[in-house]
Amino acid sequence: MSKNKFENADNGRNNHRQTKEIKPPEPKPKPEFFSRAYPKGERWDADEIAEFYNEACQLLETVDPNSQDAVRLLLKVAKDGSRIPHADSDPKWYKNQTGGRERLVQSSKTLSAKLSSDLCTPEILEKLNNEGGDDWDRYSGAKECFLPFKERVLGAIDPQQAKNLLNKNLVELEEYCKAAQNWTYKDGLSAVKWLFSKNYRTRYIVTVVKHWDQDKQSEILNQIIDKQKKDLNRFDLEEVAQLIRTWPQSEGMPLVKKMLQVSDRDDKYGNHIMLAAANWDEEEIKKLMPSDKNEEETAKWFTLMKYRTKPLTKKMVDRFVKWCNVRDATRDSYQLARGYDVKEGYEALVAHPENFAAVAPALAKTGRDGFDTISINAVAALPIEFQYKNMWILANECSTNYFHAIPNKILDVISRWDEHHRKEFAKYLCTSAKNGVLNGHILNILAKEKSIDDPDVVQAVFRTKVERDLFPDKEIGPGVGAKVAQTVNEEVIKHITPAAGDPDKLIRTAYSSALNDMLGEKEQHKKIVAMIKIGQKLEQLPEGMEEKMSDLLSNLLCKGNIEKVVDLLSAFKLSPEMLHAIDKRSTLEQIKFKAEKVRLIISNNNFGEIFPLTYEKAKTFCLEKALGGELDYIKPVLTAFNQIPNEIAEALIRAKDFESLVDNIERFPGLDIEALFKKLLESSNKFYLAGIINERRENPDRAFSVGIEMFGAYFTGVEYKCLRSILNGTIDVDRMKNLGIKQSGERGINDLRLAFDRFKKDLFKEALVVNWLDKDQIFRQFFKKYVRYEESEWGGHSESSFESLIRRYNHYDHNKENPLLKLDETYTPSGTLLINKVDAEARSEFVYSEQFIHRFNILKQSLLEATKLFSDKQGPVFNRLYTKVEELRKSVISGLEEKLQNSENLHEKARENISGQIRDLKNTDTRNLSAIQTNFTKLADFPELYEVLRQIVFAISLFENPTKLEEAKKLVREGISFENNSWLINFVAHTTNEETWKKYFPDKEAWKKFTKINSVLALQEELARAQNQGLRGRTTLDFIPTRGMLMELSGHIADACWAYNPERTYDEYEEEDDYGATMAESFPNFTSLIMVQNKSTKFERLAGACFLLETEASDGTPLLVIRGLNPLENVINELSVEDYMEKFTAYVRSIADKQGRKLAIVIDDHCGGAASNRPILYNHLAGLSDKLTPIELGSEDDSTVNGYYIVNDVYLI
Repeated sequence: MSKNKFENADNGRNNHRQTKEIKPPEPKPKPEFFSRAYPKGERWDADEIAEFYNEACQLLETVDPNSQDAVRLLLKVAKDGSRIPHADSDPKWYKNQTGGRERLVQSSKTLSAKLSSDLCTPEILEKLNNEGGDDWDRYSGAKECFLPFKERVLGAIDPQQAKNLLNKNLVELEEYCKAAQNWTYKDGLSAVKWLFSKNYRTRYIVTVVKHWDQDKQSEILNQIIDKQKKDLNRFDLEEVAQLIRTWPQSEGMPLVKKMLQVSDRDDKYGNHIMLAAANWDEEEIKKLMPSDKNEEETAKWFTLMKYRTKPLTKKMVDRFVKWCNVRDATRDSYQLARGYDVKEGYEALVAHPENFAAVAPALAKTGRDGFDTISINAVAALPIEFQYKNMWILANECSTNYFHAIPNKILDVISRWDEHHRKEFAKYLCTSAKNGVLNGHILNILAKEKSIDDPDVVQAVFRTKVERDLFPDKEIGPGVGAKVAQTVNEEVIKHITPAAGDPDKLIRTAYSSALNDMLGEKEQHKKIVAMIKIGQKLEQLPEGMEEKMSDLLSNLLCKGNIEKVVDLLSAFKLSPEMLHAIDKRSTLEQIKFKAEKVRLIISNNNFGEIFPLTYEKAKTFCLEKALGGELDYIKPVLTAFNQIPNEIAEALIRAKDFESLVDNIERFPGLDIEALFKKLLESSNKFYLAGIINERRENPDRAFSVGIEMFGAYFTGVEYKCLRSILNGTIDVDRMKNLGIKQSGERGINDLRLAFDRFKKDLFKEALVVNWLDKDQIFRQFFKKYVRYEESEWGGHSESSFESLIRRYNHYDHNKENPLLKLDETYTPSGTLLINKVDAEARSEFVYSEQFIHRFNILKQSLLEATKLFSDKQGPVFNRLYTKVEELRKSVISGLEEKLQNSENLHEKARENISGQIRDLKNTDTRNLSAIQTNFTKLADFPELYEVLRQIVFAISLFENPTKLEEAKKLVREGISFENNSWLINFVAHTTNEETWKKYFPDKEAWKKFTKINSVLALQEELARAQNQGLRGRTTLDFIPTRGMLMELSGHIADACWAYNPERTYDEYEEEDDYGATMAESFPNFTSLIMVQNKSTKFERLAGACFLLETEASDGTPLLVIRGLNPLENVINELSVEDYMEKFTAYVRSIADKQGRKLAIVIDDHCGGAASNRPILYNHLAGLSDKLTPIELGSEDDSTVNGYYIVNDVYLI
């Protein structure tokens, strides 16, 4: 059936429904397919399950397989059937069934096999996705009913189409890998390479190769082991071992030995590896055992192996129950629990209910489905006097997802209790943070049994709703109590009797109680703000509100929590008298030790009006600190002062912070301008500041004025001395000849200006420019500044490597067979393009969200502590870091041990968990660099260690990228701004995570833990919001293609990681006849595109670069691919990204059209990869990817640079 036929038939059915609904009398709509609507809010009873099975199977067996209804029915059955319990979660009930579920699955498979091929298409699958909404594929309980259809779809399409379905989340990764089993070896190998590149779990790779020839399997398995080495975890090795079990012993033995060598030995008996040897000769297996294991340990290992590889026996169940009585269970016994069968576990619990308290935590640890149902049945088997305690244990042990879904079973148990115990348990569940989702269920249970007349129960629910589900933006008025009750459960309302109290009064009481408690907690300020808004709508705030708010604000103010103070005052207006009293009480005693808190007070525009006394105290305090030498207090807030003492100016000069001084020069009325100018001349990298001061002097220096005009921001002492010698006539004749000038004085300056213009034009020609660089130092000096050779974060910066580069290009210049390929004539410059700029003023007034401010400050604080390690002189940086980690590790261990000793009522599972955490922490050697991934993963389980872990991560990143240190210090000083947010995102997501740390985290789950601690998601979202603040003005950009020396230095120009490549590092080529391969030679299909801002003006600068690469798609389509699109960060942050991309792609498309190629662009899965290093630009590209058509490249050989594999990350644009 065609897609149009599918849609038309669907529209016809919807129209039919609409017609039925308008006929009087209005009938109840008939559920789709089924004769009745099955319950949605809770699990079904046995009769409902049996009815569903019978009706579903009948429909599946009779529906027309050529109709679109057949596909919809499969999805409907899968989704509705997901609410039916698994067969192993209620085995006692299932013993009396007739295999309903098995029949349902078989009927689904049969129908899927009969479906018309016109229905088994990606278009139909995507349409189902669009119809089903966000939860269309959440049918895990009966997913096997829909899987055969998806298998039909995957079996009928090519690998690229399958990848498209995976990218759209229409199929799961496991389904994609199973489909790959049926592809050609070439396509399967491509899938394996892609899985490797994404660091997916080994089990997915094993799935793809499961049916390959043994020699091909061996090649891949060896790659897995060699690639991961020590970072392979137990589960990875177990997947490999399961595959090796099918090999002959002689073939599998070498690989098992290799696995044992790389194993981290987390499982001391090697069970995860030795599964491969389960069917081998016992004597051969013993040879693999470590030589230091005694006979008893070896025997124990074989016992465990039998449990892991053979069917479970009653003997194992008995042993498990016996073990459940042992308080300090060993790891070996836990291995038995991992293989424990839930059905047999239920029988054991019923047979030995006295062991429940020990068995429940043990079973919970297995994570098996159905544990909650099994356990509650076991509680029901206990004598009633023992049910109370164990029900509370169960409520704490059970997973919320399962426990809230079995209210009827809970009712079966608690309905036999006396009224006191029943209501106490109900109130506990209604107020429990872990099981809050039970509120509606439990109240509904009580309502069915009898009317709700206990005000405490209703009050508990209302209080929970008030604290959790604040609704300040919703309309609140009369009858609010009933409205809140309705959000819990509609059926509850009619069961609340007058004896329970008036709902409106109850909600107001709950509200007042909750807000009163919150006012005493300074960390609750966000909820307090929301609660105040609710109270204003209710026209009811607690008595004494002003006094309580006053106390809270005073506390927050003295603690330096300025943002919270401003938030609270925006919600609740205190009287001027009360504000004055708070202002008068403020002593700043505790703020005095935190420079950033004092600066926050001064920089807040409204703070001075609200608390003028505190504001002036803060300013006075900043001046005192600055005069005492602590300049960090005042530097970021200099603009708040009208006049600043000259002593602070002198201190800034001593600290060589000329930027702060020059930017605020008018605030230093007594400053000696001439003395400052001389100081700036002495500092070779501050000439651009000297240019600003030069214009304020009574007699400006002519050489300086000319230098600023000619060289702009690249003006240095080298050019200054040259210009002085030309103007005063002291320049020698040979140098005049090299510079291309014929006379001195002003005419000589004009000659130099003309020569310099020719030099800049030659930079963009394909002819080599090394002759210019050899002529005079000013050309070489300008060139290095122009291409950002020393300024760039990436690449070589030494003088020796630059000399090697010059020597290499001199060699090519004199070589008749020049290996540098000529630039194709289709690559022409863009000419000057006008690009819209964002409104900087509107962006500066952008109001940042609380979530962003909180996350930014967390990362900034970690960065501050990391930078301090490089500033003070208290010993080696990393020794102090390790010392700090060790102190916190021991502190956490001490806290856990204290908790274990002092908590008498702690249940057994909690004790075991805490004991396991203590054991893991004690066994963690933080100085073991070979176990970075393992150690970090263990430590990351403790939030109290997040801060020090971030400090370590940032410190090592700064150590490996020293150019970032001063930039980091600048960010810490200045705080929040658009530019600093962009810098912080790039530093964390790219420099730190991708370039410095990712190589240590090959395991995908471990990498997730790492990036969670360093998450910049809130920063990225806020960056996009702040960028969208309107447009103002335009700037000029020129895009100039090249394959000459600027291509070689394009990584420096773009501040991008391809500038560094160990295979072509310039320092390696020191011999006269050893010149190495240039980028143009190494990548003959690449062309660099250089971006120039404000071309032919004194403000001209190189503003970024990217690659254009000529290649083919896997289907042979010729492509021109944009790769590594990296305008400089401070350039793209000023531009409209949409306008930039529109004009840039229009220009590049003109080149592609001339070459007869389709234009494409790389968009991978993270900023800092092969698409772009610029957060604001990458966010834009990532947003485009859903609208663009992906296309697979034909080869990785001509597209991979710096290790980035892009074959499956390219889109037509």
